[in-house]
Amino acid sequence: MRIIAGERRGLRIEGPVDSSIRPTSDLRRDAIFNTLSGLIEDQVFHDLFSGTGAMALEALSRGAKSAVLVEMGKKAQDLIRRNIARARYEKEARLIPTNAYRWIESHRPGGPGIYFLDPPFPEYVHHPDRFEKYLRILLERVQPGSIVIVESRWKMDQEVLPSIDDWYLRRYGETRVAYWGLEDAEADEDDEDLDDSEEDAEDDGRTSPDEDETEDDSES
Repeated sequence: MRIIAGERRGLRIEGPVDSSIRPTSDLRRDAIFNTLSGLIEDQVFHDLFSGTGAMALEALSRGAKSAVLVEMGKKAQDLIRRNIARARYEKEARLIPTNAYRWIESHRPGGPGIYFLDPPFPEYVHHPDRFEKYLRILLERVQPGSIVIVESRWKMDQEVLPSIDDWYLRRYGETRVAYWGLEDAEADEDDEDLDDSEEDAEDDGRTSPDEDETEDDSES
């Protein structure tokens, strides 16, 4: 894995050691940030279900002023800390070791920001109502000017996205990404922007919100 653009362009960071962490592929990460274009600069980037921390580090490299990484898995937390140190973003990046839903419940933003949510894909299948509930809470709390991004391999519909007409939908290979808060964006879920099927083949798991933290720690 590498940081694609910005001041840390080309820097190699650690990828997952097992299938419990599923990172966003380099191709999708680049496509997402290209969609954001210059909107990332001087923003606070929130990376929920952070995994490797690659999205937050990419955001910092491209000009975000700070990043909040929310991750409950102990293995992933250790990996994130190593990657933050490797990228020399200890001052700009803050890891919050907790469940993403718990963090949303307590979040009181002081200003606009960018929020990226990439939960384990089975969450959309087994608990779409739970995800939709907390996504709705987040949307009600973010400040004007904020952008919320949701990544999923599962079909994006009203079970997952509150007020689905307010979202800008893009398809990257087998993955769908929904953007909320982008001005002048037209939804087009059928537009396939890139073929990342080879990288998707490696995306076979991610820390689940139901995962037992103590059990995960014993596996480290």
